[in-house]
Amino acid sequence: MNSPGSRWYHSVGFVLLSLFVALGPFALPLLWKSPRFSERAKWFLTALTLVYTGVLLVLASLMFQQLLDQVRQLGGL
Repeated sequence: MNSPGSRWYHSVGFVLLSLFVALGPFALPLLWKSPRFSERAKWFLTALTLVYTGVLLVLASLMFQQLLDQVRQLGGL
């Protein structure tokens, strides 16, 4: 039978891809359940994911504000 450490969804590549490309902070439980990362790495990746998500939210907000300004200039709102 497969040991818990050999599950495909615990692979380092899959967890990192989930954290930084697909799911962001929603992948944190996957990270913390994975036996392939040390506790120190889990804390580091958690902090990095939260900072990365925060930066993306700020950028999305700025882009939305810029879009609204352009629509107002065109007389749309």
